[in-house]
Amino acid sequence: MRKSAERGSRELQKFEPLKAKLADVTARIAALEKMIESQPAATATYTEFYRATEVQRSSIECSIPTIRCQLGLTDKQKQCIAKAIASVEARVKKAQDARDAQNAEVVRLDKRQARLQRDLDWAQQWADYFKTKLQAQVTAQREDLKKLLQLADPSKDQCEAWFYLREMEALLRSARTEGQSEVCYVENINIATFLDCWSPACYTTAYEHWVVALNDAESAQKIGAIELSEAKKRAEELAAAATEAETLRREWILKEIKARDCCGPMSKCP
Repeated sequence: MRKSAERGSRELQKFEPLKAKLADVTARIAALEKMIESQPAATATYTEFYRATEVQRSSIECSIPTIRCQLGLTDKQKQCIAKAIASVEARVKKAQDARDAQNAEVVRLDKRQARLQRDLDWAQQWADYFKTKLQAQVTAQREDLKKLLQLADPSKDQCEAWFYLREMEALLRSARTEGQSEVCYVENINIATFLDCWSPACYTTAYEHWVVALNDAESAQKIGAIELSEAKKRAEELAAAATEAETLRREWILKEIKARDCCGPMSKCP
């Protein structure tokens, strides 16, 4: 009965994803049906909005030539206004370009910081490995070998003893063949491979390498974080400046026109 219940439980588990999928599809169908029901009203509202916009555009397009004809500006005044507009437009564009360039710099530094963090994590992993984890793993295996040796007692159960002997042989079989060094850098290294790979001289060289690498990676990551933070602050400042320029563009143009006296008393003089 227990086995039957377990089989039934496993079968039910297979249907859980299907139930979730069915519930999701049902909810989506209901949402789509509701949207379809409201579509005619939404279409009518949009059509009205579109036509009102079209009428407004046509009305303004017709008004522009009429108003322009009433101005009576000289070519000199028009050129002055054009120069005033161009001056402010250049100022606005400069602010926008500075903002965009700084945003691109933030993206670049952000990617670099992610790489620096990966380098730091990698160096930290192997520095910790050589500092504590490697010896801890081998120590645990040494204790395990002692237990296995005691358990491999032919006088008790020969089949079990055979199994324990195979377990000990696996721990005492080196994975390093034909000088392969890749097997030395693994999280779970057995005793035989450890002895083949990490003689005192090799261990000291590797440990010192990763200590230096960790120190360099920590320094690079810390400096990179500071540079990224400052770049983000600068980006915020330039974004605010660009927004201000875009917002005040018309006001600046009008001030520039007055500053150049485009339509003042002397504007119509030769």
